[in-house]
Amino acid sequence: MNFIRCFALILIALAVPNTANAYTVNGSLECTDIIREHSNEDFRLANMFWLLGYITARNYEDDADAGLDVANDKIYALGVDFCRRNQDSDWDDAAIQVYVTLSN
Repeated sequence: MNFIRCFALILIALAVPNTANAYTVNGSLECTDIIREHSNEDFRLANMFWLLGYITARNYEDDADAGLDVANDKIYALGVDFCRRNQDSDWDDAAIQVYVTLSN
């Protein structure tokens, strides 16, 4: 009986594909990178959409509406301004501060 179980497990293991999809997560961007990437429209849009997604997620979690009447580019500008003043911080820090600012 144990032989049959072992044999079945081996067959199952061989039947499972041995490839997997993966991606690399680079982590948070430093403020110096945000400032440098600001002149590149593709990076600027990616960074802005990440920030807007963060605000949306925090609003959902807090059942709030921070930044509801503020234009997207103004929200992004708050984040960039934070980074210009705090170059040793990262984009996560900027997002937190922008959310706090919009909440008040």
